Amino acid sequence: MYTEKYMKTKSKTAYLIRNIGVLRFVPIIMLDAVALAMIVLSAASRTDMWEIENDFLMISQYVFPLFSVWWSVFVLREFIESDGNEVFYAAGLTNIMLQALKPFLLLLANIAVLMTVCTVIDVNFAIEFARIFSACIFYFGLVYFVSMCFKSTAIALFSVIIYTILCAVIRTMDVKFPLFMSTNVLESDNLLTLCLPLLIVGIALMIIGRFVEKRFFTFN
Repeated sequence: MYTEKYMKTKSKTAYLIRNIGVLRFVPIIMLDAVALAMIVLSAASRTDMWEIENDFLMISQYVFPLFSVWWSVFVLREFIESDGNEVFYAAGLTNIMLQALKPFLLLLANIAVLMTVCTVIDVNFAIEFARIFSACIFYFGLVYFVSMCFKSTAIALFSVIIYTILCAVIRTMDVKFPLFMSTNVLESDNLLTLCLPLLIVGIALMIIGRFVEKRFFTFN
C-alpha cells in the first residue's frame, strides 16, 4: 500500500501535519504572525513597562496554550475519526499519544522562542515560562484524555476552548489552580501552588489517556 510505504520512509510527524490540510497553518499564523506582531507593536508603541507587561500576559495566556495543541487535535482526529484509520495501525503507529505529542513539542518550541522575545524586552517576564509551559502540558493532557475517553476531537477542542474562556472571564490579580490566568506576573510561590499542580494534572491525564488508549481503543 502506497500510504503505508510513504509513512515508513518519510517523517511520520511531517506526514500527519501535512495531512491536516490548510488548517495546519493556523497556529503558525497565530503564533508567528499575529502574536509576534502584537508583541513587537506593544514594545514599540508603549512607553510604560507595566502596560507592555500586561500586553505580554494577555498574549501569552490567551494565545499560546490554546494553539500549542492545535496540531495535536487534528492528528488525533486522524486516528480517531478518519475513515480508514486502520492504515495507521497496519503501518505500526499504535502509540497515538506519541504521534500527537511530537507536533505538540514542535509548537511548544515555537512558543519558547516567542517567550524568549518577551523576556528580552521585559526580564521580569522570565518566570512566565513556568506558567505557560505547565499550562500547555495541561492543555495537551486534557485534549488527549478527552479524545481517548470520548473518541471525539470536537469535544476535546471544545473542552480547552471552554476552559480558556473560563480562565479569561475569571482572570484577576490573584491566580488560583485550576485556573491559570492572572493580570500580574507570577510570584515565586505560584510555582508550587499553580505550575506544579498544572503539570501533575496534565501528566496524570496523559497517563490515564494512554491507559484508555491501550485497553479500550479500537480502529474503525
